[in-house]
Amino acid sequence: MESIGGQAVIEGVMIRNKNKIATAVRTKKGIVTKVDDFVSLTEKYRMLKLPFLRGSIVFFETMKIGINTLNYSADLAMADEKENAAEKSGFGFYITLLLAVAIAILIFLFLPIFITTKLFNIEKTALPFNIVTGIIRIIVFLLYVYAISYMKDAKRLYMYHGAEHKVVNCYESLGKATLKNAKKYSTIHKRCGTSFLFIVFATAIIGFSFIDLLAFAALGKTSMTIRLFTHLLFLPFVLGISYETMKYAAVKNSWLTNIVTYPGSLIQRITTQEPTDDMIKVAMAALKKIV
Repeated sequence: MESIGGQAVIEGVMIRNKNKIATAVRTKKGIVTKVDDFVSLTEKYRMLKLPFLRGSIVFFETMKIGINTLNYSADLAMADEKENAAEKSGFGFYITLLLAVAIAILIFLFLPIFITTKLFNIEKTALPFNIVTGIIRIIVFLLYVYAISYMKDAKRLYMYHGAEHKVVNCYESLGKATLKNAKKYSTIHKRCGTSFLFIVFATAIIGFSFIDLLAFAALGKTSMTIRLFTHLLFLPFVLGISYETMKYAAVKNSWLTNIVTYPGSLIQRITTQEPTDDMIKVAMAALKKIV
């Protein structure tokens, strides 16, 4: 069976497979669906499909698709003007994508390094520095997802996230999804982006420690600026390793893979909530467009 995934959007769900992206949004007129063809760069260029390289490509493609579908759902939910969604896919969209990447780098790369450098006297170490930085990074992430869970709009987004997982779990288990069957399935999924981010944070501790050791050997010194530059430079490799780890853990059921995916499953108890029947129907509408 083909691998599918997706995400919650404003008052809706996006579900995708290798070739199509389907977005279903509940509006005053009912459920509106949109289907877009999709071909990954890893399919167009064989070199980009190499293990540990494809992960970073898939990550940024997923970000692009996510922002695009969020913009589309926002237009429908707020104004019911589908034309605007197409208009925002040009220059303004790429500014939004660039801004999102910049904010993520600021919060999850610069801020933890800055705090660790200023508050702890371990700048000249590799592993201890990155363990502390990694813990700070995870704490910031947990505080973020927990804080926004109290927002009304975010709570509904988390419920649609749960609907997406229930429908995908049902489809992957039975080969089809009905409301009655989907309701029985968990809101937790091994390939969730929340779990992937946690694996990235954990992988970064080891990966960035190794990079720091290489920087020490090459330059004979370190600093906050050197760390920021080298960690940013090698971030695609960390994303690539995390992607391969996630991909392997999603298809293998062992004590080791369960340990790898367990923290992400715990975080999903925040980022997913039990959906209503109507929300599950929206997720099913998206699924039907790609299978």
